[in-house]
Amino acid sequence: MCNGTGAEISLDDYVILGNYNGNPWSETFTFAAGATLAAGDVYVIANASATDAILALADEALAYADPWYTAAFNGDDVRALALADDPENNIIDIIGTLDFDGDGVEGEGDEDDPGGGFDVAGVSEATKDHTLVRAPGSDGNEGDWAVSAGTTSDDSEYSVEDRPTAAYTPATLGWHIDEPFDCDLNDLSIYMHDAYGDGWNGNVLTIGDLTFGLESGLADTAAACLEDGSYAVT
Repeated sequence: MCNGTGAEISLDDYVILGNYNGNPWSETFTFAAGATLAAGDVYVIANASATDAILALADEALAYADPWYTAAFNGDDVRALALADDPENNIIDIIGTLDFDGDGVEGEGDEDDPGGGFDVAGVSEATKDHTLVRAPGSDGNEGDWAVSAGTTSDDSEYSVEDRPTAAYTPATLGWHIDEPFDCDLNDLSIYMHDAYGDGWNGNVLTIGDLTFGLESGLADTAAACLEDGSYAVT
């Protein structure tokens, strides 16, 4: 979640809606009480079983079913960011669809279950076992998933990447996509190596608030966009 409003916002005003297996909305996740998000900053929610490099960037780490399944699902369920006031009628952004065939009555078994996942940019079941990267400049779709998903790589707001990819490692998780790849400050390349070729085993490099890790293998690169100043490096 990235704040593009130009001012700090209170996350008490927002919720995340969730559903399962084609059913209606069945959960409403609320952010940590009193949580705020500065202008241009990113709020990261991670599964508590994620790697150490991801957890180091997380604002909240959610265990399975605690309090809901917000970060524990397998790609065929819908998630939506919405205003806390009447959220079902105030959706800001959505992944997936709550479509109804049959008579259109919720809860009577006629909802749309996509199977393994939702198609994105022409990729079948792309929301399962992929990394979805939102294009720079994309805003919330206000509940119109088709607009975001598109049918080809040309008309989709997302690129569908392998899980994970060298370009979108945990090192870039805490950034809005506009920042590390369109940096007008100090655009740095981080080169990570491991002599044994098996990654850093959960160890991380931190530069200020940025965290970098080598998940596996011998080497990887990442980007950092930094203002002028001094930074603690660990």
